[in-house]
Order: sequence, then C-alpha cells, then structure tokens
Amino acid sequence: MNDYCMMIRRFWILLVLGSLSMGLLAQQTLPEETMTKGPGAGERFVAMPDSLCTLLTAVNRADLVDFMANHMKAEVDNRLSGRTRMTQLSSSYLRLQHSDLAQWQMKLLPTQQGDTLICVVETVLTPVVDSHLLLYDTDWNALPLDRVLPQPPTLSDFLSPEAHAIFQSQNASAALLLTEATFTPDENQLVIRFTTPDSVDAEVCKRLEPYLTSSITYYWQGNRFERSLPQAR
Repeated sequence: MNDYCMMIRRFWILLVLGSLSMGLLAQQTLPEETMTKGPGAGERFVAMPDSLCTLLTAVNRADLVDFMANHMKAEVDNRLSGRTRMTQLSSSYLRLQHSDLAQWQMKLLPTQQGDTLICVVETVLTPVVDSHLLLYDTDWNALPLDRVLPQPPTLSDFLSPEAHAIFQSQNASAALLLTEATFTPDENQLVIRFTTPDSVDAEVCKRLEPYLTSSITYYWQGNRFERSLPQAR
C-alpha cells in the first residue's frame, strides 16, 4: 500500500513539474513571438533593392545581419572599396557606418492601421553634418515624407531673431538649414539637431549659443511624427 501511494505521489509531482516547465517555456517564448510579428529590420534591410543601396549587395547586407546576430564584428567590403560596418541592430532599427564621412539609419514605424512604414536617414558627416530623410512602404516603394513629417523644422525653429542677426552679420549665406537626424533605437523618436552653427568659427558659435534651440524631438503618434514643446531658452 505504501509503495502504491509513493508511486501515485511521484506521478503527481512529475505531472506538476511538467506543467510548470511548459508554463515557463510559454512565458519565455510568447513575448518573443509577439514582438516579432512580420519581418524585422534585419530582414527588411536584406530585402532592400540594390538600386536603393548602391554600396552593398544583397549578400553584403545578409552577411552584416548574420554577423550581428552571432555577436561578431559586422563589417564588409563595399562597392567603393571601403568598409561598411553595422553598429546597431534591433527588431525595429539598424545603423550603418559606411565610412568616416557617411552614416545610414533605418527605422520601422508601426502604424495605427496595423501596417509598417520604413524611414531611412542618410547622413553626410563632413564638412558640416547634414541628414536627408526618406520614407518607404514595406515593399520599398517611395512615399512622400510629409506623410509622416508634416511639420519639418525650419530655420526659425532653431534661430531666434538675435541669432539670425549674428549669422547675417558674419555671412549672409551662412544661415542655411543644416541638421542631423537620429532615431532613438529603443523608442519611436526622431531627434533633429541643428548643425548650422558648426559652420562658423568658435567665437561666433559662442555668441550664438544663448539664442539657439539646439535640437527638436519628434514623437511617433501612430501615423506621423509630432513635435515636442521647445525647451525654454
């Protein structure tokens, strides 16, 4: 009788432990499955048409993603006989460094309609940093940028009248709108930094500083980016 009871007890212990193990496994796998609905940034990048990524072949792009996934140095030869390095990769974001002079970012933006948009930032790092934004659907068809950025920054958003006067006194052509755009990797935010002051000498830049708004942050609202309130000067 005692042996029988022990057998029953062991059976129930094994059954409970098995149920707990299955529950823990479900808890571990479910969030990942939930987070990876549809292709991620790496897959979208590999599927990008060569015509939109002239420096890298599809093989190059696949290698970079594979290297990052395996915690290896993600660097390949590009078509200009230089080296392209992938510095960041997540399910919704990636960043490339083509050289000391060029940088490339890609961000997946989920919409309220349930689809996804792809926003790309191309940045030239010299002589003054300047970025250019592009928008695509998931088939890499170009879309108008104003669909997601209806209120892009203007020169007056960064320059007060006093700062504008200082620019004009130095060089009438100096007050051009040059900006650096950067996505926040873990959040759907776009930070646009005013880089025009980098085109003037240090003394003028110091005079400008009290009269400048250095950057503007845009927050993704499901269909478009909306500006934050400007910081008090």
